[in-house]
Amino acid sequence: MPMNEDLIVLKHDELFVTCNDLGDIEPETTGAGFYFRDMRHLSTLQLRLDGSPLELLDTGTDAIDHLTVYLTNERTLASRHGQESPPIMPQTLAIVRRRELGGRLSEDVTITNYNSFPVTLRVDVVFASDFRDIFDIRGFYMDRKTRPDLPRTIERGFELTYESAANTRYLTRIHCEGTSLAAEIRASKDWDHEISQMGTLLPGRDRVVRVHDQLPAPVLILKHQLEIDGGSSGSLRFTVEPLVISDQRAPEEPWDLTPPARSIPRWTQNTADVLTDNEEFNAVISRSSSDLRTLVTPLPSGDRIIAAGIPWYVAAFGRDSLIASRQLLPFNPDIVAATLRYLASVQGERVDPWRDEEPGKIVHEMRYGEMARSNIVPHARYYGTVDATPLFVLLVADYLRWTGDDALFDELRSNVDLALEWIDRWGDSNGDGLLDYQRYSERGPQNQGWKDSDNSVQHIDGRELRGPVAVIEVQGYVYAARLAIADVYERHGDSDRAAQLRAAAADLRERIERVYWQPERDYFAEAIDGDGRRVESLTSNQAHLLFAGAVDPKRARAVTDRLLKPDMFSGWGVRTLASTMPHYNPMSYHNGSVWPHDNGFVLWGLRRYAMLDELESVATALFDAATRFRYNRLPELMCGFPRGEGVREMPISYPVSCSPQAWAAGVPYVIVETLLGLRADAHRNQVVLDPWLPSWLSEIEVRGLRVGGRRIDVVVSGYRDDVSVRVKSNPDHLTVITST
Repeated sequence: MPMNEDLIVLKHDELFVTCNDLGDIEPETTGAGFYFRDMRHLSTLQLRLDGSPLELLDTGTDAIDHLTVYLTNERTLASRHGQESPPIMPQTLAIVRRRELGGRLSEDVTITNYNSFPVTLRVDVVFASDFRDIFDIRGFYMDRKTRPDLPRTIERGFELTYESAANTRYLTRIHCEGTSLAAEIRASKDWDHEISQMGTLLPGRDRVVRVHDQLPAPVLILKHQLEIDGGSSGSLRFTVEPLVISDQRAPEEPWDLTPPARSIPRWTQNTADVLTDNEEFNAVISRSSSDLRTLVTPLPSGDRIIAAGIPWYVAAFGRDSLIASRQLLPFNPDIVAATLRYLASVQGERVDPWRDEEPGKIVHEMRYGEMARSNIVPHARYYGTVDATPLFVLLVADYLRWTGDDALFDELRSNVDLALEWIDRWGDSNGDGLLDYQRYSERGPQNQGWKDSDNSVQHIDGRELRGPVAVIEVQGYVYAARLAIADVYERHGDSDRAAQLRAAAADLRERIERVYWQPERDYFAEAIDGDGRRVESLTSNQAHLLFAGAVDPKRARAVTDRLLKPDMFSGWGVRTLASTMPHYNPMSYHNGSVWPHDNGFVLWGLRRYAMLDELESVATALFDAATRFRYNRLPELMCGFPRGEGVREMPISYPVSCSPQAWAAGVPYVIVETLLGLRADAHRNQVVLDPWLPSWLSEIEVRGLRVGGRRIDVVVSGYRDDVSVRVKSNPDHLTVITST
């Protein structure tokens, strides 16, 4: 589903807007709109002078919930001030749009007349809502039984409405302040029999026009007349508020846009500051912090969690939220605890094939839109992911290592027990000792690892892929989770359970080497299919084994060398699939593209095995890519074309990409963590630094790094391993262990 990757994104809690640089939401731009809980409440929002579009001067995003756009008239306009009024020449009117997103969308429009004579202008604000579900926009077919209603008047404004077949009313309330307000409604011919009545609905204020083009929704045009003296300004203001009224609530009781979310401390106070001597990298870190804060979203349950990305995935996502939380763990452990608590609260309880749910399984995706509420898609609570459950267990252990918060383990111990039971019982459907997946829900993804597109796991020779499928990276997650959580059980007095987990981990490590390693190809297979055959494709999945520590050190060198050969390493990062594979396509979603979060796992793995030259190469590639994208923002993914190919040395954008996207936004923090060699043991009151600084970064300062609730400020300076570590502040007397 193509989307303009240059769309401006504003977000506040559960509300978000995607628009173009002019501030307009254009109906032909896929994904553009004003959204609340998976429903698009505006599919059109345009500002016009006498029906004419405006010319862009500049766009500034003051913050993720503010937008300022500077515009002018691009063509000559007739002044309505009088018969003798001279024409309004181009670029003589300055128009400023100031938009703010809070519990609603608010916009102030100011027009300054730089002519020497007064002018009278007609300013049009165009609204429409197709009330389409986010799944419908993404391409999931929905046979709609109802349609949006014609706009109607309310006190001090207008209302766009839609009642779904599930008896839920969706409303978009528009209030507009200005002079000489008139309204025009344009409708497709499907509404012809109704618009004849509009004269009684909007007496004295409207002019109804029949437009026989098949518009996606009725269009409301609010018209203002502004009289502005020479050298003076005029203004108007409008607000747009989305509301949802469920059949399970009182008839006029809307969903509250500001639910009593469980509080987490302020982001800036909670997140360690990272400052370096490279201003470009500082800008990348600043953007990452801002984007991650933006994606922390309150849910109807009152919880807060990092949503996966805008616009397609403003929702709780098991895998994505867990990985983004792990990326942030050394710098903001509080959001990690909130994530773990929420995912534990919605852990699978029963066998439900429609939702791919099983007892103990961690949820994949939670949705609140029309299609989920109507059960057209299973995503009101959908469990079709194989990796979220071991990642949940691993993150619990990692969180305790950094925080020493044993009370959280006491709180979540039964959830961890259930997750481990799912891995052993339900997750290994054929009893071969490997964690696998097989889709049961007809509306779920065919593949249920992180590469979840339908063609992401393929046999090289084109044979049909039969399930269940055991992708290799998930085996690494299970191995790491068992080892890490074994230490937790032992510390909590259950040595027998710890021993069982360590034995199971050792058995799995041996099995991975035996089953997946391809000596004739010198790399690990991507997966094992339901017939026990290797999927022999050369992919980045094996890098996740390095992250997990599941590879013998000698074999780790072979894996690393293979990942950094030109068919795998594009120059902007490691590709998902080697360019030498028959199904390689650099413009595909998972078969040759470069995903920053995937490369974050590469960085973790290279650091674990002390492949520091290689670590520098991948970190440098990702940093270079970030500085070449708008806002210094790493995208969800980029095309896998080789670096330097073409006229410009630029990474090539992928047409379907969330912006911002959580686990891409977290990658700069992984760069910092791995360059510093950060490790922690809160129970021993220790923090470890083993730094390696690249040529483009000779100093990193971290302020407010927390281990076990204790804070420390450190500065690392130098080049590569010739570095010094200086402790600037250590009021809580952490033990600092360094390699220098």
